[in-house]
Amino acid sequence: MTRESTLEYTAIREQFHELASLINEPITVYLIGGGALTLQELKNATKDIGLIVREEYELKQLWAALTAAGYGPPEDLKQEYDELDAAFILENGKRRFDVFHRQVAGVLMLSDDMEARSQHLFEDGPLTVRMVSLDDIFLFKSVANRDDDVDDMVVLAQAGIDEELIVQEVHTQLSLIGRDEFIGAMKRLW
Repeated sequence: MTRESTLEYTAIREQFHELASLINEPITVYLIGGGALTLQELKNATKDIGLIVREEYELKQLWAALTAAGYGPPEDLKQEYDELDAAFILENGKRRFDVFHRQVAGVLMLSDDMEARSQHLFEDGPLTVRMVSLDDIFLFKSVANRDDDVDDMVVLAQAGIDEELIVQEVHTQLSLIGRDEFIGAMKRLW
């Protein structure tokens, strides 16, 4: 079963508003995927909202809030989603969050430089939503290895990416993870 891209700009904002109403303590989430592209009007809609958090307490708070609100694990995830190595994927009807803790696909970390490049989008009560740069979204998409992600990478390339910054971040990633699986994950795309 292929999920349709049903979360457009307004639906994403509503989903974040709902999330903000469910959490008790301040947390910061970083948008890393199609939700960010939709909010930046680079795509019409997305299938899910991909988030990454730096702190374990933020991850636990998200899990507790979403499961208490009726979100649960999807029944029919494709293998490509297993390979993303998300901390959890939870959905409630057409609303879905793919949540990562510090790392995506076991090979790409939310680095200090990515955090510094991120853009503050909005705050809603205790929830702060930031978006990693378009260059960094390109990198996150490059290790996801899904057809839709390749399409999004084309959109990002057409919007204009900083190739030097991407190469610099690749070097940062290599020093952070201490192995070259990151490069191998990217090679599958080309």
